[in-house]
Amino acid sequence: MPVRDETLLTFAVAIRDELDRGCASGRMFAQGISMAFASYVQARYGAAGAMPAVDARHASGRLSAAELARVGSFIDEHMARDIGVNDLSGLLALSPSRFSRLFAASTGVSPYRFLQRQRVDRALALLRTPCTLAEIAQVVGFSSQSHFTQMFSKLMGTTPARLRAELAGRW
Repeated sequence: MPVRDETLLTFAVAIRDELDRGCASGRMFAQGISMAFASYVQARYGAAGAMPAVDARHASGRLSAAELARVGSFIDEHMARDIGVNDLSGLLALSPSRFSRLFAASTGVSPYRFLQRQRVDRALALLRTPCTLAEIAQVVGFSSQSHFTQMFSKLMGTTPARLRAELAGRW
């Protein structure tokens, strides 16, 4: 008898929606959904197995300050690229899933959310320049001006155009 798994359905809808938008959120978002999907299926339907070996370097369950700084520097230097979890995990010689867990435990947010926040923070500084919103979106690594506006609005509570107009009034 088939069972309806609402969580799997939610993953499928998220994947379909992202594909329908032309993968506008980038590799890191897609990789995050894929890892969450695989973890869920393994936990829910997989056979119980041995626990992975403990990484002595991360016995605390967190990344070190030096590791976080290395990841932050990489993001700052490569922000315009479509950065993936595998790019960041490779810096620390960790699997993408292990990196994601340690990163979230260390920062309180997923690598994807952290990257989006860094992009919006960089965009804030660029709003005071003569760059167009499309140019800013490209410089900070959003796939389009629309994706930039959507993420900016979500994190800042206003659109970049509105904030730019407010900032211009204060100059």
